[in-house]
Amino acid sequence: MVCEIRRNNSYGQAGELCALLWVTMGSFIWLILCSGHAVNTQQLLKR
Repeated sequence: MVCEIRRNNSYGQAGELCALLWVTMGSFIWLILCSGHAVNTQQLLKR
């Protein structure tokens, strides 16, 4: 929501930084999910 407000105020650089932050956070979350899923499958295979 903060990003949208900044973008509406026409701070181009702030909008770009915000988008970059979202992409970084998204990829980080995907990494956590993927690694967690891999651990779960390994535990299932050990059984």
